[in-house]
Amino acid sequence: MEMILASHNPGKLAHLKPFFEGTGCELRNCDIEIDVEENGADPAANALIKAEYCAEKTGLPSVAEDSGLYFVELPMDDPRQPGLFVRRVGGKELTYEEMVGHYRSIAREFGGRVLAAWYDGYAISFGKGKNTCFLMPEEDRMVWAFWLLDEQKEPISPGMPIDCISEWLPRTPEREKLENDYREKLTRYFYEAIRQYKEQKWN
Repeated sequence: MEMILASHNPGKLAHLKPFFEGTGCELRNCDIEIDVEENGADPAANALIKAEYCAEKTGLPSVAEDSGLYFVELPMDDPRQPGLFVRRVGGKELTYEEMVGHYRSIAREFGGRVLAAWYDGYAISFGKGKNTCFLMPEEDRMVWAFWLLDEQKEPISPGMPIDCISEWLPRTPEREKLENDYREKLTRYFYEAIRQYKEQKWN
């Protein structure tokens, strides 16, 4: 079964493909413009907006991912918290270069680096209102934790601009277990969503 990723980002496709191994689904990037207003309350809600749009336009089951970013050392209501607006600051959509400059300046305020973490949301739309969502559980919010730096280490990567000023936390047994447990939850979510859809469709 062909499934469409509601994104043109090759990095997202590479990240998600392993979760679909064994499901009988072939995941590929979409070839349409995803022209939607991402006004959901959390990353899963935004992912659903994109997945539903893509499924409607392509006629194929669609998957979407969305992320929020937060600084561990700041209160959640601090105006410097990006949250769902990673690329939008003060109502303005930033270029990749502007994003890197903005986040470097925040890291500089904390002496050169600040602890940050991504939190994810995913959604699948099979069309005709058959949808499902997954929001990263709160206990897993440190899985993708990293140091945000005030120094650019490498050229900006299209689709992943903040990577050039990021440094992942050291790999420890505890961190590996946290990541593996989260990957297992996400794999189970995709597998069960697709299994249930196939059973309803083919029975």
